[in-house]
Amino acid sequence: MLPAFCICQEIPRIPNKIKVWIVRHVREHRKSTNTARLAIRALERSKLLHYGDRFYPLDFSEVPRAGYLLFPEALDHSGKPDPNGPPVHDLGSGPPPLPFENLIILDGTWSQARRMSHRLEPVAHMPRVSFKEIPPRARLRRPPMANTSATLEAIGHALWYLEGEEIGAPLLQVFDRFVEAYYRQCNKPLKTSP
Repeated sequence: MLPAFCICQEIPRIPNKIKVWIVRHVREHRKSTNTARLAIRALERSKLLHYGDRFYPLDFSEVPRAGYLLFPEALDHSGKPDPNGPPVHDLGSGPPPLPFENLIILDGTWSQARRMSHRLEPVAHMPRVSFKEIPPRARLRRPPMANTSATLEAIGHALWYLEGEEIGAPLLQVFDRFVEAYYRQCNKPLKTSP
């Protein structure tokens, strides 16, 4: 983003309790629309790991083995729902049955994230958390399907459900400011996506 539109100085530090682990696909690294870096900058307890970089391969021992994967459903290798896959808990119905300290997010396009959910052994069988509904808002990329969202937006919603409005709302505000700044930079009107 051009310096005149940068929102870095406006990003608050948020004292989250659940550690957020973002595994970012290598192809997302240079995208100006990637929101993982904003989440890392905002969250006090967070870590960014890189997936798919042949020069700096992901050390699988860094990925936690206990926690929940923020992912809409368990899918088989063809992308269809897997009835034998790990359980998915809807955060809209309340917190998951077991307490946890780690929330893992796969950052990439929908197809990249789906492949990562199978190829990353530590998270392949991890229970998932998700939400049945995500309210419409302005976004940078058109969602490939209903109830999917940008990384920062998904983390904001998840932490809102898990830790409360005082943690989730500031993340969603950062996301909204970033989207607005991006549209201003491109001199385009703001568009709301379902």
